[in-house]
Amino acid sequence: MNRESFVLYCSQLNALSELNDAQLGRLIRYLVQFLQKGSLPSKRESNALLVAFNVLKLQISIDLEKYDKRKEKNKEYYKKNKIKKIKTDSACYNYNDNCNDNCNDNDNGNNIIDSFSFSLPEQEEKQEEKRRKFLQSLKDWWNNAIDKTGSNVPKVQRMTAQRAQAFLQIKQKYTSEEITKVLKSVCQSDYMNGRTREKRLATFDFVFQEDNFLKILEGVYR
Repeated sequence: MNRESFVLYCSQLNALSELNDAQLGRLIRYLVQFLQKGSLPSKRESNALLVAFNVLKLQISIDLEKYDKRKEKNKEYYKKNKIKKIKTDSACYNYNDNCNDNCNDNDNGNNIIDSFSFSLPEQEEKQEEKRRKFLQSLKDWWNNAIDKTGSNVPKVQRMTAQRAQAFLQIKQKYTSEEITKVLKSVCQSDYMNGRTREKRLATFDFVFQEDNFLKILEGVYR
């Protein structure tokens, strides 16, 4: 069995009330030996000690079973979330080396969009640098559009992997022209620039939620 610890509950005091101090000491030793080696008390022990041992052993076995199930559940949860994180981070590598050069000129709004591919870099040690450049390029693309149009839309202060993932999910479903059209609509819309009584300001996160993106594309938000 080889376990390192167990829990004693106040509700178990009744099972120990018939034992003297010497018996209590032996009981604890028996419980430790049971956890480490699976061994049982000597049959020469008193009935009171054997009863107490069986009561505590039953609760310990229940606790250990719960612990093992919880540990396995936590392991599965960690495994699933680790895979999810890897997929999220990997999405940020879905571009080629030309992206950074093409993203600085908003007049060529399609360039950043067309420059995305969907394969991981071959050299693993360069992935983090490519990821950083991609996030910076996407941030610049958004912020440059705001600067050049004089839009009131909030700039991106930090481009996160989650934001990049949201963008790439849109990229998989919509064309470069549609994404550029949405960006221009966002920058020019009175509603999304807070110039209507609703005082609505569109954010990057708002725009690249698919429901919102589609409404902007279809002219629902003007």
